Amino acid sequence: MLIPTAIEQVVGRSESFAQIRYQTAAGANPGGTNTQDAWTKYPVATEVVDDDEILSLSSSVITLAAGDYEISGTAVLYNVGDCQLRLRNTTSNTTLVVGIHTFNKSATPGAAGNPTIQGWFTVAESQNLEIQYYCLDLQSTNGLGVGGVDTTEVNVFGDFVFRKL
Repeated sequence: MLIPTAIEQVVGRSESFAQIRYQTAAGANPGGTNTQDAWTKYPVATEVVDDDEILSLSSSVITLAAGDYEISGTAVLYNVGDCQLRLRNTTSNTTLVVGIHTFNKSATPGAAGNPTIQGWFTVAESQNLEIQYYCLDLQSTNGLGVGGVDTTEVNVFGDFVFRKL
């Protein structure tokens, strides 16, 4: 694969990483209705890349082996007011990384806020983690993303990369 080889050439070593997504089928499929006023599990369900098998993903629950990691990613949320992401260790009931707070509330179709998350954390032993979102307002049908117009490509509403350090 080109990406790990390129990383190895730049930093002098191979780096293990995994990419996961929340996506829907091609076409104008919306992302779904968001949950209001509660931290809620973000519906990541697609493992795009994980050559070194650093994580497992089941029912939007991420399991990582012990180690030091970095997370970076973003989610599309539509017309939901205040919103934020976090990485939550549901085994120990602790927050590992808190993302940037954003605000998006607009009557303009297509207005979207893209909360991001980036940070470093340590997992002492195999733990269950969730990417969670919080939205102040409810947006039926497309609070988790407005469907695309291209009928040939999947709709990607959330994209996250975990790097094992």
